[in-house]
Amino acid sequence: MNASKLREEMPERFESLDAAADWWDKHSLADYEDLTQPASFEIALDRGNRTIKIDRELSEELRTIARKQGTTVQALIDQWIRERLHYAAPAS
Repeated sequence: MNASKLREEMPERFESLDAAADWWDKHSLADYEDLTQPASFEIALDRGNRTIKIDRELSEELRTIARKQGTTVQALIDQWIRERLHYAAPAS
């Protein structure tokens, strides 16, 4: 930052997320770097799920069955696939 240029004082709080976004759209974080603090956080990526496309009519039927059984479509499909895989697996 140019030493002769004075920076505008950063608000203590913003009234809304939009107000903060508007303010930062007009200001550079580089000019306020001395006010930042280190932060640490973890991000958990769920890499175990997969998306499978199914026909819309099948989706509606699955929703109806799941609702009647008091479960989710995801749980219903997981259960059915596990059962089918169990029966399809070769005997050891």
